Amino acid sequence: MAESKYGKYVVTNPIPHPKIQPDLAHHTKRRDIGYLEGWKRPGEGMFLPQENLPECQIRCVVSRQVGVPDPQPFLDAHKHSADEMIMFLSTTPDGSLGATVDIEMGEEGEHHTFDKTTVVYCPKGLVHGPIWYSNFQEGRVFYMITLMLQAEYD
Repeated sequence: MAESKYGKYVVTNPIPHPKIQPDLAHHTKRRDIGYLEGWKRPGEGMFLPQENLPECQIRCVVSRQVGVPDPQPFLDAHKHSADEMIMFLSTTPDGSLGATVDIEMGEEGEHHTFDKTTVVYCPKGLVHGPIWYSNFQEGRVFYMITLMLQAEYD
């Protein structure tokens, strides 16, 4: 849509998820290989930033969750140098994810467990993760959308 004045601001085709980032402590090759298999599904990937939108300093990634990732947990404890929101969005009228999500927060690993649409706010520098999925109901789908207030993932 970049052919119009504001078309570059409407992003419908995501960039496939970045390659494995083994230099980041929470991105080990063992975890990324299984996790990145999901990025082959249409409509998933990194929507922002885009090359034709260098002024955008927000990172937005959309992933459709269709089952328990292997291996578990699929993401290790980590922190970022910018605020991040992790949204777990139901696709059903009752708000149920059809799975149980457990995320640890803080250096002490405080557990938070939920099974309905939930938003997790991670201020910059807050350790979050690992994240585990369990009790995934056959045929159910939910979305995990992350927004980070910087373009680069750290």
